[in-house]
Amino acid sequence: MSAQDFYEYPTIKKLAEFINKKSESLRLKADNYYNYPKKVNYSTKINNDNEKVIKGDILLTGATGFLGIHILKELYDLFPHNIYCLVRGKDFKQKFETMLSFYFPDIDKKEFYKKVILINGDITHQGMGLSEKDYQIIQKKVKSIIHSASLVKHYGNYTEFENVNVQGTKNLITYCLETSSSLSYVSTISVSGNFTYSGEAEKRFSEDDFFIGQDINSNVYLKSKFEAELLIQKAMKEGLKATIYRVGILTGRFLDGKFQYNIKENAFYRTLRSIFALRFLPESVFGDYLEFTPVDLCARALVILFMKNGFSQPVFHLFNHNMIKIEEFLELLKLEGIEVQKISDDAFRDLISSISNTAKGKQILSGIITAWGSQGLSFSPKIEVDSAKTVKLLDDNGFKWPEITGEYIEKIIQYMDSVGFLYENEEKEGFLNYIQNM
Repeated sequence: MSAQDFYEYPTIKKLAEFINKKSESLRLKADNYYNYPKKVNYSTKINNDNEKVIKGDILLTGATGFLGIHILKELYDLFPHNIYCLVRGKDFKQKFETMLSFYFPDIDKKEFYKKVILINGDITHQGMGLSEKDYQIIQKKVKSIIHSASLVKHYGNYTEFENVNVQGTKNLITYCLETSSSLSYVSTISVSGNFTYSGEAEKRFSEDDFFIGQDINSNVYLKSKFEAELLIQKAMKEGLKATIYRVGILTGRFLDGKFQYNIKENAFYRTLRSIFALRFLPESVFGDYLEFTPVDLCARALVILFMKNGFSQPVFHLFNHNMIKIEEFLELLKLEGIEVQKISDDAFRDLISSISNTAKGKQILSGIITAWGSQGLSFSPKIEVDSAKTVKLLDDNGFKWPEITGEYIEKIIQYMDSVGFLYENEEKEGFLNYIQNM
């Protein structure tokens, strides 16, 4: 069972019924979904006519988000025209100012606001919820939209995700078709899924792939992003000029390790924290790999492609393909005074079983629940994501993804520690002593 199952079947009776019918349910879902296109499906001519795209101003959604504000910074540095930022809520200016000061405290705001213009709106509303005046300005000046706004939690009620991630994207598609604007959509590598319904041991998912039989239902976030991508593909048949950027696991800036404002809500960092606290991992995961895609480099890669090759292909895969083996990662952790020991899978299961009986133990384990499957702990999905086409284009533009070094891991650890997230209120050895003394 997945964590999402508890949202969809919130009573013991419904859970029991779900368990009894689960295998049949999965089969039916798989049969229904094979109607999706297997490959990225587009009929309009994709080209690299970027001169027309960058002649006008640009609209950015999601500018207060972790990736969005770094995209904004890259656009501010590289894009030759004005950038309109769509921010929702009555306190939209204060909200934006808080995020700008958090991520870029040294920026010259007087110069910044000569090029960056805040407008109040909401993608879940028609016409982006803009005032009549703002709508006319955007319609006249903006030639392209980068859509990075998204509800990024991985669990919850699907209607909430559908409203923001699917309906919000649909509203932007409608606007772009009506105004002949281009759309650059920030999606997620997660649409590749973690496994296939057919149970095939190995599958590859390239920039050209859309549905390879992957599971898209255990995670409401990836399901909503998958559905949004499908809407864009259909709109491209109607003449929408669009491209999709599937983004990987975002981590702290390569520059200084700084991470997102709401660090406690990030699943990957919660997983790291659990590993650091547990100090034990089963031997079966030592061959797995971890992905670290520094947010500042991901934003730079996206803006480079947008400005130079943004419409040369319908989909780009933006993640650091230089993954690091768990065993190598743990060696780097030793340099930071964090030693994680290898134990047998049986011993690890016994440890988990013992720890889970206490409140403190549940706190320790909360970060690895998302990596726990029917076969135990696993950090490598069964579907291998291919980014060869994107890497080649980035190479041609002088951009290379970095190797993960001890220096970068040190920045990650130091930032987690500086914001009190590494051990929270525990002493540095608190969790380890707790485990050893059980």
